[in-house]
Amino acid sequence: VRRRVPVRSTVLLGLPPRGGNRLFRKGRGPADMRFRGRTVYEDMRRMQAVVRDTGLDSTVLRPGGLFHTDTVSDYRVGTARLPGRYTQRVGLACDLVRQA
Repeated sequence: VRRRVPVRSTVLLGLPPRGGNRLFRKGRGPADMRFRGRTVYEDMRRMQAVVRDTGLDSTVLRPGGLFHTDTVSDYRVGTARLPGRYTQRVGLACDLVRQA
């Protein structure tokens, strides 16, 4: 294996979430990260360290919240944070295949 393409949450960027109301940005979002999703995010941080320390080529994908559709729409990929809060599962799958 020469290349890995892991998927990681945008929450780990340490930036406030885009959109949503004040209650979500200041209350529910941070509370979910600290309590309900704590072990998931700890696992993602460990995965990030493993990927970084392997020395393999890697591209980390950080999709927004995932939702289901049957077709792929126009989606964007970039090296900086993109606008929007949601990502199609099928769009993420297409990009995983493209990156591999």
